[in-house]
Amino acid sequence: MSLESAARAYWTESNRENYLELQREIQRTANYSPYSTAMGDISRALAAKDYPAVIGQLRPLLPGAFMSPSFHDTLAVAHMELGDEVRALREARYAQLALRGIALTGDGSKEKPYIVLRVQDEYDMLNQLEKVSVRQQLVQADGKMMDQHICDDGSSIWFDISAFALTSELAREIGGEV
Repeated sequence: MSLESAARAYWTESNRENYLELQREIQRTANYSPYSTAMGDISRALAAKDYPAVIGQLRPLLPGAFMSPSFHDTLAVAHMELGDEVRALREARYAQLALRGIALTGDGSKEKPYIVLRVQDEYDMLNQLEKVSVRQQLVQADGKMMDQHICDDGSSIWFDISAFALTSELAREIGGEV
């Protein structure tokens, strides 16, 4: 299946299986980067209110950043500030579709952790849940690599990062960058 057909399938029928297939297709793209710090660089342009630069810096992150809630939220803000309400609303919808997809993968418990594509997705989901992480730890359990976030209210939210933790481990083994 191609990225385009996986995206169409998820948009047509937003269910867990279609979202997981879309995640797999995104992971196959050449510029997929689970630990990317590009959003930090872009936040400087955003803080400077240089919205054309924000858009220009975001575009090269596709298709690897596709379905990143932060990516689409940031594009929505930039387009809105430039007066392009149609594009802003479209990007805001993509951000919500990405968060809904993450929510479809689990319930945040250790038994049913959310499955994410990148570390930033964890924080986007925590924000959606109105949770503040005070501690994060990597846990290997039940054959999975998981991030556990202990929140300021005492709750724990779990994320399955097996797919990209494995990718990162293999990259290190062959001398590639993570």
